[in-house]
Amino acid sequence: MTSKYPKVLELVPPRGHGQDARSLILKHWDSYSIDIKESLLVHDVLAILSGVEGSIINIDNGRVEFAVQEASPVSKLALDSDSALFVLVTQVLHVALLKSQLLQHLERLQDTCVAHAFLEAVQQLLQQLESKVAQYEHGTRDQNQSLSRLKIHLSPEIATLEFLNRICNGATENFQLIDNIHSACNMHDPGDITRSLANQLQTQVMDALCLEIDLWIHHGVLLHKSSLGIDPCGDSFQFYPDKVPTLLGNVGLEIFKAGKYATILKQFQSKSQRSSRMVPLRFTTPRELEASVLEACTNKSRDLLQCFMQKFKFEQRLESMINVMLVQRADWIGLFLDALKEPGLEQSKLQEALASSTCSRDAFIRDYVLIPCYNSLSDWHMPSEHVNGQGFDLDFVTMEMQIPQEMRTLQSFMQKITLTFSKVFRLQLLLKRLERSLTRAWFYNQKSQELGLEPHVTLKVHYTLLGISRMLDFCKRVQGYASLVIQQGATSVLNGIKTKSLDEITAALLNYQQQLEFGLLLNDLETFKALCTTLAVAKTFALHLGSFFNQVSPTIQPRQNVQNSQSIEGRQEMLQTAPIGP
Repeated sequence: MTSKYPKVLELVPPRGHGQDARSLILKHWDSYSIDIKESLLVHDVLAILSGVEGSIINIDNGRVEFAVQEASPVSKLALDSDSALFVLVTQVLHVALLKSQLLQHLERLQDTCVAHAFLEAVQQLLQQLESKVAQYEHGTRDQNQSLSRLKIHLSPEIATLEFLNRICNGATENFQLIDNIHSACNMHDPGDITRSLANQLQTQVMDALCLEIDLWIHHGVLLHKSSLGIDPCGDSFQFYPDKVPTLLGNVGLEIFKAGKYATILKQFQSKSQRSSRMVPLRFTTPRELEASVLEACTNKSRDLLQCFMQKFKFEQRLESMINVMLVQRADWIGLFLDALKEPGLEQSKLQEALASSTCSRDAFIRDYVLIPCYNSLSDWHMPSEHVNGQGFDLDFVTMEMQIPQEMRTLQSFMQKITLTFSKVFRLQLLLKRLERSLTRAWFYNQKSQELGLEPHVTLKVHYTLLGISRMLDFCKRVQGYASLVIQQGATSVLNGIKTKSLDEITAALLNYQQQLEFGLLLNDLETFKALCTTLAVAKTFALHLGSFFNQVSPTIQPRQNVQNSQSIEGRQEMLQTAPIGP
């Protein structure tokens, strides 16, 4: 070999150095044979695959660039003979391009246990790539290095990196990554090497996901609080169904509820109690994982219900709300309305009426309070009237049960129940007041029979009495239907509350509330407006009729004796003061 053709070993610079050697290679490139050119290109390819910058090959913005293409015009005439080598170099360096794309995808993943598990698996695969590059370099050190042989040697790694890029493409969150891996498991035939790799990745990421789920459903610990929200009811966790992996789509809500139950239980139970019935989650098959999650959720639900029963007397509170707010024991409302003849101290009168009625043995009567209610008409469309024309306005008042400070955690469970009960209580209160007004008007009609009225006036009074009787019958039917629904629904709910889990009790209460609202027309706005309008007309009619007879009775002398008049006044006083209710 003459000085015009330097030795190859002299032309190959140490990796990362040798600008003089690089200039010498570019200067004599056209003078080298195909074998020498291929050896130089293989050396640069191996350097790039090892993470070192090449001498005559560079990768920029996903493109493979050759420094020899920027040589003198004379050397460009010989590029056609080197095109086959450049194509082979581009195909081999596709591994480096795929690796660069994969690293960019991995940088966009969230910092979670699932992402770390996936990164660990990818790191092992990249180490295998580096090992194969080093193995090829060591095995061909004393032989002719060939680009085609290197391409065949790295073809499995090219397929692996393409598969990893398909999985990571568009995946930035846990559920997207898990769904892509699960789809890859179902896409290939059994025994396929790509499916084996997908199954391995799925097992690794699902083990990490099971660790997160296990901490959440058993201990109430949320490692990544990206779903943390603000809820005025004290429920600080929010559920996003669209972010649940397909593998857990059937139990996503159960996982969410089990973790919430564990969070609540953690505040009231000791460590020894929390460690009972905790079976760590393990991923074997999707069905077995779903069964384990459902079992854990059921256990937490039962533990929470037992805690509610023992510490907060949940069953007794619910029974008390049915008796008081749903007017299951209605005698206290009559006492309360009697006491409101004198305005002021309404809350004290409420407590006194409850204590003097059949609810006196209720342990929670001190927890009931009257509160102002200024909701929209879609929720509370009630006719308005002041008691005795002054003082307390019952039409803008509702009742609720105060929850002790240590029970604030239960507020998210009690809110819907209390809201429905408050609606029914307002309607029952309106019906009781209307019943009293109609009864008073009916009494005045009876009293008018003792007055010396003209025949045509007596006929009008008769039809008036008939209308009042029909209105009273209407009110009685509404109250009777409400009592029937309340009695049947309350019995079925209370009978199963000791044996069922919290989820089943919540579902039973929700069904009970829906039946209650449907039966009382509270869930249909237009029908409920028509009902309230009818009640308002009946109440206005009764009040005006009562005022009319109060005005005419002093001016007309009755045909009966004074003793009969006194008995009538006695009956009037009795009806006005007696508690009215079923």
